[in-house]
Amino acid sequence: MRPPPPGCEDKLMARHGKNGVGVRAARGYDTAVMTKALQKVFEAASKLPDRAQDELAAAILYKLRADVTWATTLRSSLPELERLVAEALREHREDRTTRVDPDDL
Repeated sequence: MRPPPPGCEDKLMARHGKNGVGVRAARGYDTAVMTKALQKVFEAASKLPDRAQDELAAAILYKLRADVTWATTLRSSLPELERLVAEALREHREDRTTRVDPDDL
């Protein structure tokens, strides 16, 4: 994507408010707006010692990657999950299931 033209960020802030609302794209331009809350976090983090900043950065990246990995895994498992749901519902309709009290487990 091409960089945004000068002043584009100002137009986005005017349209979406001073607090920002996450990532926004304007007419094919790659533009990101960070929320005030996230700005405060990064501002506070910038005052930490270098090692603590690196540890925080690693933890954030780990969490973001884990979220993507989980979403990808779930998406690839959907056909199998749908098959298992259909099988369980069929067995329930055919009265081939047993009611279990969770307290008895």
